[in-house]
Amino acid sequence: MRSVSVLAAIALLSGCATAGVPFPPSGNAGAALTEAEEAIQQARHAGADSLAPAPFLAARAYLSEAERQARENDPNRAAVRARQATAEARYARALVALTLAQRDRAAALAALDAIASRAPSDSTRAP
Repeated sequence: MRSVSVLAAIALLSGCATAGVPFPPSGNAGAALTEAEEAIQQARHAGADSLAPAPFLAARAYLSEAERQARENDPNRAAVRARQATAEARYARALVALTLAQRDRAAALAALDAIASRAPSDSTRAP
């Protein structure tokens, strides 16, 4: 009985993926596009184009797809793609922050190691 239920669910879901079924409402495409553009710009200013290129390029690709879908009068799909662009841009920006924090940490640890190597050892201190 369970396998019949699973098969019925799969059939139902695969039927929803066919071309004649309308895409579910996904919110305001214009607002989602604006948010994606702003997130990508913020990521670019943070240095994501060089420090997190993969998610940054994915964000730009999703935005291009969203713009195309908006031009083709498919606002629901455009809104979804724009939200994906926003998510990728925010992820890229977070990766930049992580990369910079890791660099700062490495520099601080190197400075501490340099200080420690110049400090007199306990055996050479005067009593």
